[in-house]
Amino acid sequence: MLKSGRAVLALLLIMITTLVFTGGCLFGITPTPTSTSTSRDAIGEAWDIILENYVDQSKIDSANISQGAIEGMLEALDDPYSSYLDAETYQLAQSFLGGSYDGIGAYVTIKEDKITIIAPIAGSPADKAGVKLMVAHSRRFFPLVKQAKRLLDEGAIGRILMLRQLFSHNARSFGTKEGHWMSDPRLSMGFFLGYGCHQLDMTLHLVGSKVRTVIARFGNYWADSPIENCGALFLDFESGAYSTFMEICSMPNELKAWPPFPDYHEVNEIFGERGLMHLRPYGKLAVRNGKDGDDWKTIAELPPREADVPTTFLREEVEALADAVANDTEPPVTAAEGRHCVEIIQAAYESSKTGKAVYLPL
Repeated sequence: MLKSGRAVLALLLIMITTLVFTGGCLFGITPTPTSTSTSRDAIGEAWDIILENYVDQSKIDSANISQGAIEGMLEALDDPYSSYLDAETYQLAQSFLGGSYDGIGAYVTIKEDKITIIAPIAGSPADKAGVKLMVAHSRRFFPLVKQAKRLLDEGAIGRILMLRQLFSHNARSFGTKEGHWMSDPRLSMGFFLGYGCHQLDMTLHLVGSKVRTVIARFGNYWADSPIENCGALFLDFESGAYSTFMEICSMPNELKAWPPFPDYHEVNEIFGERGLMHLRPYGKLAVRNGKDGDDWKTIAELPPREADVPTTFLREEVEALADAVANDTEPPVTAAEGRHCVEIIQAAYESSKTGKAVYLPL
């Protein structure tokens, strides 16, 4: 049985404060009193009446009544991030946070009612047996992104200082359909998790550093959908670099043509110590570093149909995983990188909700 904190993912990572009750634990609520003494007296009076006057005293279970009362109070808050854990569930949660494990030693989750292995734990039997996982973040395999990464690693513009990024997708054309994940909160945590994660992973890949601070604001700017479709993030990297990131996935209904701005389907402007890089994964890669005068030098330019060929990059992903298994090496997109990407997105949603910076790790 897995007992690692990182396997808890969204359930426990977004819960901030803890208030311990007799026989259980309440997540997500600070212990500042919000009820009046009169309200508390009414609760106590109701408890006394039940204990003294209920017709069938044999059916009274004090523990169940207490838990039911707590759960009722939480339900009245109508807050999805506050929940009550009974003693047994709380101990199970604590075991996840304890950093130990039994069995094969792998991070798992539930997907479509099936137990799915996310990754082996370092040093575990699964790890020693050679179990490998590669996260399918495809943008790393786009031709222009691969060239950009090679140039950055070679020092074409020096150490990365700042990135300015814009990601757009015409979600309006499909996101309002009934039962679609973009418009049904039961099917998705949001657009940024579903689509923006690929752009975010590409950013982490290009910078080559983890994120330590996240500030974000998300909104919904097209009608009748509870799922966010536009937003802005500020990412502070451990390397000292930082990124401003915008996702624009909707426009006023009066505007039909896409993208919203010329050539702005996806744009990355990268500022380095010794030069600049302009990367549009679906079209163009250019560098300006003074080696060829003061002008921009186009490194490569591709039409969208050649810049994003699913049969090509998906084949490369499968081949990369096969090579990692055959050579007993780490795959190009490790499970740890995939988890960090999801952690950043969780932090972004939390920041948008609270209006505060969120520091990693969660």
